[in-house]
Amino acid sequence: MALTPEQQAAVDTRDKTLLVSAAAGSGKTRVITCRIAYMLSCGILPEQILGLTFTNKAAAEMKERLAELCGASAAGKVTLGTFHAFAGRLLRKEIGVFGFLPSCCSSSWENSSLSSSSKGSSTRFGASPLLR
Repeated sequence: MALTPEQQAAVDTRDKTLLVSAAAGSGKTRVITCRIAYMLSCGILPEQILGLTFTNKAAAEMKERLAELCGASAAGKVTLGTFHAFAGRLLRKEIGVFGFLPSCCSSSWENSSLSSSSKGSSTRFGASPLLR
């Protein structure tokens, strides 16, 4: 993939974390995907990489491009997705740490943001019957 000098610098940085912020259509998804491929080529285990984006479209493109660059096996072990989907998975897994019962997290969070029908539901977010 052809990258601009600025994009290549972001891919090659040795910093542990990287925030890519740019205008729509400027190549953010390409930069993040190339960065993850670079990290894998440096020996970083795919299970230790987290790639987050705002849209489902960008997350799907990252997964597809990474599989093309690194193979489906390695790409499938990298955690890639939207901020909302990742937060939902994390909450469902670790909700007890915050003093809530596991039943307070909706399984519908897995692949989407909050739907309009759930935005007003206080029980879904840990109203008193769901507290420990």
